[in-house]
Order: sequence, then structure tokens, then C-alpha cells
Amino acid sequence: MSHKEYIEILRLRLDAIRQELDDLHKQASSIMREMDAKQQIAQHLSELLAAEGYHVDHEELESLGQTRPVDLAFEYFDQQDGHSPIHYKQLASTLISKGALIAGKDPAANLLTQISRDGRFVRVGPGKYALAKWKIKPRISPRSRRKKRKR
Repeated sequence: MSHKEYIEILRLRLDAIRQELDDLHKQASSIMREMDAKQQIAQHLSELLAAEGYHVDHEELESLGQTRPVDLAFEYFDQQDGHSPIHYKQLASTLISKGALIAGKDPAANLLTQISRDGRFVRVGPGKYALAKWKIKPRISPRSRRKKRKR
């Protein structure tokens, strides 16, 4: 086998793995959407049962669905001893390594969207987040933008 043939085989294998990963991401997204829909149905049924006087244990209801990534991020931060901010990409990698499912082609970007909209978190630097209750002052203003130069 020549070097060119070897490189071509490796390139084809890499393309196949990329396609498999893309397919798996699509499947995971579909499963996450289905889980969200089932969780909403379970929530509605729980509310109907409560209206009829039947008590539904919230822990039982939560066990039916997966915890949201933003809640897992909060739990991760809350368990940290030294209140240190973390970059959202590192946070996503850590959560995924612990078994969290974060939907989308870019799980880190999805997590970033969720934590940036959640009042429990505060942006303390470029891409770095901490819990708001830690009262860490941001090094940048939340709405800071670079001023455009006049031409």
C-alpha cells in the first residue's frame, strides 16, 4: 500500500466517522425533543391530578424526565468549594463527561444560551460565568460593545 493510498483510506474513514457523529447528533436532538414533549405531558397530567385532589410527588415527576443542562450547571457550580468562574466550553465538556445530554450540534453554545438567560448566573469575563449569589463583580459590563470607528 502506498502512502497516498494510506492517506486516502484515513481520509475516507474520517469522513465516515464525521457522518456517523452527525447522524448521532440528529438522533440525540430528536430524542431530546421527544423527552421534552413527554415531560410536558407528564407535567400537565400532574396538574390535572392535583386539581382532582391527588398529590403527585415532585421528585417522582422530575425522575420521569432529564434535568435541564442549565440546572446541572447550577448544581455543578453550587458544589464547587472555591467560588471560581469557569468558561462555558469547559463547563459543557465537564457536564458531558459526567453523562449530561446537551442537545444541538454545538452543545457548548446551547449551554451558553441557557446560562446567559438564567438569572442564577452572571458573566464575569469573556465566556466565563459564575453563580450570581457568589457576588463576583464582572470585569466587563454586561452590555459592553466595542465602539465602531468612524471612517
